[in-house]
Amino acid sequence: MKRRNMKLLLVGLLAGCLGSAHAQTQQQRDMDWYNCSFEEDGVYGAAVNKAYQFLQGKEVKKTPVIAFIGTGMDVYHEDLCESIWENPNPTRGDINGWNFIGGRDGEMLVEVPSLANREYERLEGKYGDLLYSDGKYWHIVNDRPVEYTGEVDEEEFKYYEMWRQTGLSELMNTRYSTILMYFMRNWMERANREMRAANPGKELGQEDYIRWGASVERNHMDSMCFFFTSMTYGTWENMLNKKVVWDSIYNFYTDGRYFASCRKKFERAKKSVDLDIRKRIVGDDVTDINDTDYGNDNLFSTACLSEVMRASIAVGKRGNGIGADGIADFAKLMSLCAYPERGEPYGKDIALAIRYAVEHGADIITLAYQYLIASPQDTQWLKEALEYAESKNVLVIISAWERADDMDIEPTYCPGRVMDGHEFSNLMIVSPSDKNGKPSLASNYGANTVDIFAPGMEIYAASTGDTYQKASGTALAAGTVVGVAALVKGYYPELAAAQLRNLLIETATPRKGVIIEKTARANGQRVTDLFLFDELCRAKGIVNAYNAVVAADKMTK
Repeated sequence: MKRRNMKLLLVGLLAGCLGSAHAQTQQQRDMDWYNCSFEEDGVYGAAVNKAYQFLQGKEVKKTPVIAFIGTGMDVYHEDLCESIWENPNPTRGDINGWNFIGGRDGEMLVEVPSLANREYERLEGKYGDLLYSDGKYWHIVNDRPVEYTGEVDEEEFKYYEMWRQTGLSELMNTRYSTILMYFMRNWMERANREMRAANPGKELGQEDYIRWGASVERNHMDSMCFFFTSMTYGTWENMLNKKVVWDSIYNFYTDGRYFASCRKKFERAKKSVDLDIRKRIVGDDVTDINDTDYGNDNLFSTACLSEVMRASIAVGKRGNGIGADGIADFAKLMSLCAYPERGEPYGKDIALAIRYAVEHGADIITLAYQYLIASPQDTQWLKEALEYAESKNVLVIISAWERADDMDIEPTYCPGRVMDGHEFSNLMIVSPSDKNGKPSLASNYGANTVDIFAPGMEIYAASTGDTYQKASGTALAAGTVVGVAALVKGYYPELAAAQLRNLLIETATPRKGVIIEKTARANGQRVTDLFLFDELCRAKGIVNAYNAVVAADKMTK
């Protein structure tokens, strides 16, 4: 084994010394290594330069239009301005694209309430006062828990409960506490009544309460109340450094102090979450997909850095001596803003942006990122929009998150390859790799749910305001795949979206059998382990433009 490795090393050194007419200098490899290839440059780039060698003498047959749906764009950047799409028939100022989170006065949504809080707002009228325990629904009547006998949409209630259990909505958390306090009071009154009957005249303590609690039959809600009360005992005794008598605990939960504390927390939460911000700035009905008369033409935002960088990788000007070389600078960039700077995007905006892109001639769409757990309505709108793109032969490329999740096990990311039973033939999910052919440690992965890895680490690209910088991230990997897809589409426009997707997967630089170190999530904790690259994505490798154009050339002859 050692002798074989030495032989491989000598072969590699010899190849490096001989080089080729197209091999890059070290400085060039550092600038835009994503254009390089392992065979010629010793790095696991996307083999773009090698692809152009193969394409010499061939003509670009189509100018692909790429719709970047994300946080905005610097359309005046010196390295991008020649590649900006121009709408031949603008109707509302949408010359280079549209901002779906903009207001009529040019303002833009910067921070939006979390999806969990938005779902609380939507459903709290139905389920805010409703609890399920031991096979029954309960609500509060005259400050007492009473069994609820009305009709309940069980699936929708489970969905609401799912959000509450995530703890992501401070409104749901504090509202739940205010409801739970009525059950707590009932429990404490029962405990007080039965303990005093069993121990007349005795000053009761924690031992008496634990003994009584262990002896009585408890349902699920009773057990929860018993747990919280026991925790209160422990907390108070640690704080006061002395034994706490039963009367202190009992009075806290029944004389109004606990009630007041819960209500104050709920009121503070309501003041801290601005649920009306979209109505004030954008002014549309966010629950109505047919309400489309909103937005503005302001495409620049303070959060558009990652969009500019991935656009630079995909379509930045080649050979101009500025920054690094983009992959397909003959393509055109349509900018559609639908992702706020902070907070989960609205499914309505992304769905309408996808439809806009398709209707205005986009060949490729790239979405900023997947997000966890979309609402049922958002899921439906996104599914229908992606089906529309699929029917019109438009390829959609999206970044996976970097949470170290195995998406085969955690399939709650949206949009996904499969939505409500429909598997999209035109959708690609991408994770980032580095110049050594290793995946980002924190990247999401999945042998069935992530399609391919692509250069996305330590990438030098355009930044906002005619500046340039290095960065890493899953958005940059998507930019690489977008560029390669546009390159192939430009020279071989007859390829359908599904064919193009499959081609990129099948022609990836193979990493099958390679053992790599990778972070993964296990039992809620991140751990580092060894994986086969085969386990990380469908392609079992890294996007390769040269292999793709060679295969496309054969397919189209």
